[in-house]
Amino acid sequence: MAENNEPAAEPAQKGKLKMIIMLVIIVVLAIALSIVGTLWFLGGSLPGMASDEAKPPKKPQKKRSYPALTLS
Repeated sequence: MAENNEPAAEPAQKGKLKMIIMLVIIVVLAIALSIVGTLWFLGGSLPGMASDEAKPPKKPQKKRSYPALTLS
């Protein structure tokens, strides 16, 4: 019988793959939480992106007239 003199194959390095997947998940979660936190802080919308239908129309303000003040 022939002896098996070949070295054993190295096991696949699953540790590196797990670490890469975990890092990607952590980065994606950090970005998502950052976006959600920003939207929450801004009140649920970005500046200039709010629809005008949600707000009641503003009443026009009366122009006030003041006497001219002069220094003599």
